[in-house]
Amino acid sequence: SVDEPLMDDAECERIVDRVRELSAHINALEAQRAKLIARIERNGKLAFFGAKSTAQWASYATGVSVATARRITQVGVAMESLPATAEALEKGEISIDQAHAIAAVARPENEATLATWARQSSPTQLSRICSNYKRMMDDAEEAEVRYKSYLRYHYGSARGGIGIHLSQATAS
Repeated sequence: SVDEPLMDDAECERIVDRVRELSAHINALEAQRAKLIARIERNGKLAFFGAKSTAQWASYATGVSVATARRITQVGVAMESLPATAEALEKGEISIDQAHAIAAVARPENEATLATWARQSSPTQLSRICSNYKRMMDDAEEAEVRYKSYLRYHYGSARGGIGIHLSQATAS
């Protein structure tokens, strides 16, 4: 309000610390909620609830939008194969938004690194990092497909070994 006195730096710091503490608790609770919703998803008990999708049911059950419920479900399912991300979310070190960004691009070889980056980045920064990483990986996969196609065409093998074309040349 207008009449509220300005707070001093110490009070501001206490409030900021409390907000961070509460956020960590909320993040840990989000991890539990995501895991439970994923369990409903895995067991296919939606007909019991009269829902057409897990996201639809979770939206109704939790009061969040269907889009948010879908993201929570995706994170819960992904946590099963993303141990570093699951641990960070369960400890409240990262948010559900950060876990969702990681889940979209994580592979076994990069997941721990992405979880570490999440601890040091805002959700927006991490989304940008993950988006750029995905684009880079897509480009690398596309380049690998083109390279293997080149090898098959010129050498008869995607492994680059001596293949059909060379043996045909020596037969003539």
